[in-house]
Amino acid sequence: ALYKRLMKKREVADISQVMVELQSVVDQAVVVRKIKEAGSDSGNRFDISKIDFDRLKQEFARRSDKKTQLMSLEQAIADQIERMMRKNPMRSDFYERFQKIIENYNQETDRATIERTFEELLNLVQDLNREEQRGVRENLDEDQLAIFDLLIQKHNDLNTQQRNRVKAVAADLLAKVKAILAELDRWWEKDNAKALVRNTIEHALYGEGDRTLPDTYELEDLGILTDSVYRWVLETYAEAG
Repeated sequence: ALYKRLMKKREVADISQVMVELQSVVDQAVVVRKIKEAGSDSGNRFDISKIDFDRLKQEFARRSDKKTQLMSLEQAIADQIERMMRKNPMRSDFYERFQKIIENYNQETDRATIERTFEELLNLVQDLNREEQRGVRENLDEDQLAIFDLLIQKHNDLNTQQRNRVKAVAADLLAKVKAILAELDRWWEKDNAKALVRNTIEHALYGEGDRTLPDTYELEDLGILTDSVYRWVLETYAEAG
């Protein structure tokens, strides 16, 4: 409680900034770049993938304020996971992993536990970084990736060709939904408009030509997938402008 009171006015931009503070010196291991994300302010952020994590562990081992630094890192990771889950609800496993680390830490707070927790959090940060780059590897933007993840959540045994077909369906579906939303005003407040959006999703899932889901998908899957994607569209695009 005292820590939260003392830190009340401190604002942490992101995980990377906390890490740079921990590392103490911004050198060639860290690259600063300008980025701008939809719905967020542009500004200076650090490329987490360029951080020297081994050196960071060494720096942390020498710090006398380990608990304070660990709390800063915990809060930054919590904010990062929350932002990532708003974009893609299928990332909940990262939240569960984070909660488990903190739960284990809270059971014992000796020096060895603090250092072990810090290392576990660093490993989590690296995995979060890889997750945020997954869209690039899959050749999908963030929204396409979210729909793709919803479509494959119960079909993890797809081969490369089948996965590519699902990617095509996800991209095509999103394009059709965005086209419909562009024509509707405050659609989330009107039952007929919401029904139109849901029907657009359902029809897109049936697809045409190479935009059809693989044969491993059953007919009853379509209703479940339609509901899942529709809820995501409602949460993502309602009142989003």
